Amino acid sequence: MNLRIAFALSCAAFAAGCDNRTLELDPVTSPPRPVDIHARSVTIPVGVAVAVQARVFDGSDLDREARVELAASPHDVLGVDRGLDRGTFVLYGMHEGSAKLEVTIDGSRMDYWSASVRNQ
Repeated sequence: MNLRIAFALSCAAFAAGCDNRTLELDPVTSPPRPVDIHARSVTIPVGVAVAVQARVFDGSDLDREARVELAASPHDVLGVDRGLDRGTFVLYGMHEGSAKLEVTIDGSRMDYWSASVRNQ
C-alpha cells in the first residue's frame, strides 16, 4: 500500500515561524484490510493497525528537527502509539465510532483530523 497524504496545518496567529507547514504521513506497513488516510481524515477497521512515518515540511523543505506528536480522543476508539523509529506512529482501530486525532508539532497544537473506526 503506497498512500501518501499531505495536509496544510493551520497555524495560530501566535505561532511564530509556522507560515506554511505541512504534515505528510507515509504508511510503512501493509495492513490486512484497507485503511483510508486522506487529508485531515483517517478511516480504519476495528482490529487493524497501520504504522506511519510522519514528516513535517516547511514549504518544500523537509524539517528534520520537527517533533511530531499524535494523540487520539476518545482513547477507546482509535489508538495511537509511538513507533520504534523517530517520527513513526502506529494507528489502530479499537472500537467502532468516531474520534479526533490531535496533531502537535514542536509542542504547539496545530490541527485535528477526524477519525472513523468501522467494523470489518
